[in-house]
Amino acid sequence: MKHDIHSSSIKVSSETNIEADIETNTQTNIDEARIKEDAESLLPPAVTLPLTGRHLIEASAGTGKTWTLTGVMLRLIVQAGQPCEKIIATTFTRSAAAEMRQRIRERLQDFYQLLQMINHSTFTPLNDSDLDSSKAIAVQKYAHFIAQVQALAAQKNLLGKYQDPINKHLIEWIAKQVFGLPVDVTPAASTKVSPKESLSTPKPTADDSENSTHKPAKNTVNFRIALQRTTLALNQLDRLFVSTLDSLCQKWLREYSSETGFSAEVQISNDVSGIIKGMIHDQLRAFMAQVNANMPELYPMMFDNNVFLPVDDYYEAVNRALNFYTADIDTVTLTTFDTTAIKALIQSIADDNDSGFEAYFDSDFRKAQGFSAGNKLHKHFNEIKNLQNLLSTGDITNVFAMYKVGNIAKVLEGIEDLYANDKGFNSKKEQQSATFKSFDIVDNIWQLIQQTQALQDYFKQVNFYFTQFISRYVRTHLPKRLESQRLTTFALQLARLNDALSGKKGQSLARYIRHQYPIALIDESQDINTEQALLIQRVYLQDFEPETAETADKAEKSNAKKYHTPSQFLLLVGDPKQAIYGFRGGDVQNYTTLKKLFPEQPKSLNQNHRSSAALIDSLNHWYGVGEQDIDPNQADQLPNISQQPYFMGREIYYRKISATRETAELVIGNGVGNEAASLPAFNHIAIEYKAPYSQQVVAVAENDGISNDTDSSDNIDSSNDIISSSDEKTVDYADAIAAQIFDLFDDGKPLSYQTRGLTLSDICVLAVKNSELHTIEKRLHHHGIATVRGGSQSVFGDSMSVDLMTLQSVLLTPFSESKLKSLMLSSFFQLTLEQINQLYDALNQTNTQEAQGQAHPHQASIHTSLAEIQQLVLTASELWQKHSFLVAIQWLLNQPLTLPNQITLNFWQRLAKHPNGERLLIDLRQLLDIISDQFNGQVGEHQLFEWFCAQVQQQPKEDWSTQQRLPSDEGVQLMTVHASKGLEFPIVFVVGFTGESKAKFHGAPLYLYAIQTTHQATPQLTQNHDNPLLSRRLTALPSQIADNNSINPINYVAIEDQSAYEERLRLLYVALTRAKEQVYLVTVAKKSAVKNSALAPFMNDLAKFAVKETLTKTTHIIDSNSLSKYYDSKLKFTPKTNRQNEQNATVAKTVAKIDYDEIIKVITIDTFKGWANTSFTALSRYIDHTSVDTVVNAEDRQDDDILSAAQIRLLPISNSRLARESGNEVNSIRFNFEKGTNPGTFLHSVLEDIANNYNETPELAIPQQDARADKLKRWSVMVDRTLRRYQMPSNYFSTKESSAGQYGNWHDINIDDLQPDYIALVDWLDDIIHTPLAASAVPLVNIKYNQKVAELGFNLRLNQHLSFSDLNALFHQFDIPLQLQSQEVNTMVWQYLKGEIDLVYQHGTQFFIVDYKSNYLGSDFDSYNPAALYDAMTTHSYWLQASIYQVALHRYLKLRLPNYDINTHLGAVEYAFLRGMSPKHATCGKLVKQFDSDFILALDDMFGYPNGN
Repeated sequence: MKHDIHSSSIKVSSETNIEADIETNTQTNIDEARIKEDAESLLPPAVTLPLTGRHLIEASAGTGKTWTLTGVMLRLIVQAGQPCEKIIATTFTRSAAAEMRQRIRERLQDFYQLLQMINHSTFTPLNDSDLDSSKAIAVQKYAHFIAQVQALAAQKNLLGKYQDPINKHLIEWIAKQVFGLPVDVTPAASTKVSPKESLSTPKPTADDSENSTHKPAKNTVNFRIALQRTTLALNQLDRLFVSTLDSLCQKWLREYSSETGFSAEVQISNDVSGIIKGMIHDQLRAFMAQVNANMPELYPMMFDNNVFLPVDDYYEAVNRALNFYTADIDTVTLTTFDTTAIKALIQSIADDNDSGFEAYFDSDFRKAQGFSAGNKLHKHFNEIKNLQNLLSTGDITNVFAMYKVGNIAKVLEGIEDLYANDKGFNSKKEQQSATFKSFDIVDNIWQLIQQTQALQDYFKQVNFYFTQFISRYVRTHLPKRLESQRLTTFALQLARLNDALSGKKGQSLARYIRHQYPIALIDESQDINTEQALLIQRVYLQDFEPETAETADKAEKSNAKKYHTPSQFLLLVGDPKQAIYGFRGGDVQNYTTLKKLFPEQPKSLNQNHRSSAALIDSLNHWYGVGEQDIDPNQADQLPNISQQPYFMGREIYYRKISATRETAELVIGNGVGNEAASLPAFNHIAIEYKAPYSQQVVAVAENDGISNDTDSSDNIDSSNDIISSSDEKTVDYADAIAAQIFDLFDDGKPLSYQTRGLTLSDICVLAVKNSELHTIEKRLHHHGIATVRGGSQSVFGDSMSVDLMTLQSVLLTPFSESKLKSLMLSSFFQLTLEQINQLYDALNQTNTQEAQGQAHPHQASIHTSLAEIQQLVLTASELWQKHSFLVAIQWLLNQPLTLPNQITLNFWQRLAKHPNGERLLIDLRQLLDIISDQFNGQVGEHQLFEWFCAQVQQQPKEDWSTQQRLPSDEGVQLMTVHASKGLEFPIVFVVGFTGESKAKFHGAPLYLYAIQTTHQATPQLTQNHDNPLLSRRLTALPSQIADNNSINPINYVAIEDQSAYEERLRLLYVALTRAKEQVYLVTVAKKSAVKNSALAPFMNDLAKFAVKETLTKTTHIIDSNSLSKYYDSKLKFTPKTNRQNEQNATVAKTVAKIDYDEIIKVITIDTFKGWANTSFTALSRYIDHTSVDTVVNAEDRQDDDILSAAQIRLLPISNSRLARESGNEVNSIRFNFEKGTNPGTFLHSVLEDIANNYNETPELAIPQQDARADKLKRWSVMVDRTLRRYQMPSNYFSTKESSAGQYGNWHDINIDDLQPDYIALVDWLDDIIHTPLAASAVPLVNIKYNQKVAELGFNLRLNQHLSFSDLNALFHQFDIPLQLQSQEVNTMVWQYLKGEIDLVYQHGTQFFIVDYKSNYLGSDFDSYNPAALYDAMTTHSYWLQASIYQVALHRYLKLRLPNYDINTHLGAVEYAFLRGMSPKHATCGKLVKQFDSDFILALDDMFGYPNGN
């Protein structure tokens, strides 16, 4: 007999089966308790968690958060039958999302293997004679089946996967369904089932819920169904959303665009700092002008006192306001300051001539009156006369100057001390002191001091006012400013989505989202910002039940029921102890607030799977819970809770955890038997204050290092910075770390890690600051210790990004020969130019033979033909259009090709074979993950391509775009604690926690606080504070008096300092919990105690940093003196490895001393000049414009006359233009079209497209009206795409739908739907291409494809010593109106002159140049007559551009034409001023310049070549 595991019944069979190592007596004596799950308290939450409802899991470091999430995900798919498209999973970073995505795939694959094993095997049931009649038969047979599955897994080498708690739980759960057993069966319940009953065909008795009772189920799951669900999930894994919350926001905005107002045309920008700083600059100037107008007396004094800060300083405040977008900003009022009192005091002091006061200028008299001899007032009393002289001018600015002139400030300090502290007279001289104060001049000086202080406070208030104003202003106006440029940010998009989710309409949207996506798993929830928390709350943590009042809208009730989802599941996983991203807007208070919205107490992950038991025990003791865990509810009530070692913030405490691994993996010896001895797990390297070296160590230059992965920009430093404490013969943290690493590799105690030798890559150094890592890196290099440091290189700055961009370009234009050749030169194909030409020659030969009707052999080619490659590209292009770029590239990269001199490989394999294959593959996967996270497949082809090109150009260096480190990199790993989050290392050194934990602000700060923390009786409440997530506020004031309590004002700086201290505590926790085996906390003693250090809860002495007595048993103290024997070790280091690791061992490189003598000789003889490329735009900066009124370099900047452009009103164009009726030419679109860089570039680009893709010949002529309608529709694709690329206004798009991003087929366009401005634009472009060119009398449209080249790029080699004076002489000789200034030319050495010619075409024997200009010269055609064009050419120095173009074409033709003759072949340069071009005005808009051939030859010779040829 066998069990049919695909149904819920037991069938009879005579087939043989597997009985792997199961003994009969074990089968017949199975206890029903075997069926019951292990005690629920011993099972992980991933197994016991109900698959409906809302749940919060609090985890500690290393306790398996990702394992839990992926396990729950598997249960949701297999057990609950949830489809991938209904599930949302998010985490904090894109790299973490990529890891989670991979882990989910691996989980599904593992379980799929187990299901395949079960479904393809047969199992022998128990014989009747083996059954125990006193026990439930189904239970016995179930247990027997599970035992066979386990034995089979062991036989198939799948036991490890089977024993995974999630996999084991699911298999047992399915088996219970098959055997008709309840999932919560107990021994007592099972004995009630009689043998007779159990022998009958059991009915399905379990549903998908964990907590189901023993009753028939509607949908029983068997192993076949489970396999189907798993297979489907693997095939549809791309439908499972796994990304960041920001990407989720983008997904929902796109999907619910009608409710959110989202526009697909808006692009996400990762850096809008330039726009923000421009807004700050404009508002600062306006504010300064306003202050100058309202307070002309104070305005100069504000400058002297630096009241107005630089733009970058205000940017810090604005950036914080944007990071905490929902926090209200407190209003700071600003009133005028009355200077009348100050002026009166100045006058009174200057005019005072009280004869009685004159006696005090006698020193003996003052002594007799009881003045203190050492007091500043007595010592500098005569400065009062200097003060009177200074103030006699009546200039109010002298109230600040008096503190800077001579020793006047000291007498002022003396008077202030007299009044404020009653100091200045000897004891028992109160009467004399009172007499002195009674003099008007003394009292007036004291009042002036107070008034000056009040004025200084007012100046601060001015700064506070502008800080809060500009923060609020940018926050309010930035969205519109960005939208005008079709840009936005992730934060603003999230705010838009939250706005759509607010109010009654927002509740309906939230219900609909929950209906579409009922399953949400959110990792790293402790790092969410307030906007993200609001999103979670409004969608998944609020019950929008219909109103119960009689007036409730019945439709709303019905709608609520419609979208009510009883199977909704929300899981938040977080560790508030790891909330360390406050500087990015991450606010742990959001987590603690959301935590209170869950119906149950959070479940805990308290078993550490990362670290050894010894290290976990040490950490438990370090945090004060080694003997007994704490009760959080009691801890909240402790008055000194913030001083406890387990305290990490408000309601955040370290809880005692246990380790699943008892044995250490890092041991002394070979790790076998009794020969191994473990090492201390928790170590404290205590370095004394100015601890001496044993010997002096000579420092080396920083570029002697051997870092494998450090960005060169990180190593820029002053020469003095290389000198370290080693030159001063004292030890610092870098020396101690290097010495301890030498100690770990000491020959006398060889260390083994996981049965192999210890390597440098097993060690990681974590620091708080990059500067600390830089010092450590240099010191380790000095000692010959290799390091690996996560650099700041952007993944968009390496070759793979360019190759992928080339691939995208080819897929967009699959018929472009030049682009396909570029792709075949890339790492994807790895062909040489010669091999590519061979492929094309073979294709041409085949085509020729076919055209001539010749037969050609049909033998199978050993190589993939070019036609096959083209077909692959075309297919991938179609896949992109129909599906997405990721679908297309995944298909393409898996296609095998046999290329010349290569074996048959797909693209993945070919990249792996590349010498730099590891780097290429990792970069490619990272780039594809970034694209997936950025767009989630929902983006147009051109929008994706333009975005990707922008990233390659900008090379962003955010966390998400930082190039990932190669796994093969060998060396001590260096990184900041923030970068280490989520990682683990066998040995960890921790430095940087001895400093003071204070909030650090740069520029104008905004302080963050919560209303409840300030204890205000009457806070500035708004409607936001109905929601506890919106209780945060920002203020520009460092302190504020509340409730008229001037004694205890609210100190916002102290609140920020406390928050910084708590976050530093959590940062220390993250650092200490990265280690698997050993952690070394490194401290350097200070001269005096450090205040507010994160080590305060653990140290007795915050100067020496001596740990508390209670920690000495579990903390191994290492005195820096014990490491002194290693301080002078260098250039000898070779880590010990076993044979298997010899190839990967890092061997120290010998650092050779550089002899600088010869270099110094060269430096003293000559000077160095920077190498650079140049262009017309760059050279035009050296043009002498003394004879020109207006100078603007067109095409590369704003329009020629912005003011006049702004004054012209755009007039609407009549619909009669469709019939091409003549309109008012003065008001034509050509004169009113947008002005500026983008419009000019748009015109260039669209004319390039027309040149490449459109021409007319007489033989192809069609009726004019039909041709016009066809053109208006056909050109819509080309024009709309280019308009979109350059972010042009929507009125120029073909239709309103197209401007909104709704694409369609141009064949389906209704002529009546075309927008008037689009029709006018096409008419203008049509006019341009039908206007005969002046040089050849041929219009653009009649130039054939093979006779023109658009956008011909060039790079001219230049003579290194190009002389501007010689160029000026040449210009003068040939009467060319140009003059170059030569004073700056010697600072650069130009290697190349680069540029692009808009159009080169052939007519007859000559080759002509056309350059398009969009300059606005006037509002009628007469403004574009030849004289006006000549003036424009001179004004903008286009003669220089024209001459450069002629030389470039001259050199090009010289290379390409065998019998080239300059007078025969080199045609003129024509400048086409597009706004003036029209067939009706033949003499307007075109200027032709034919340079003398002698001039071109002389200029060509003068440009020369670097080698002098």
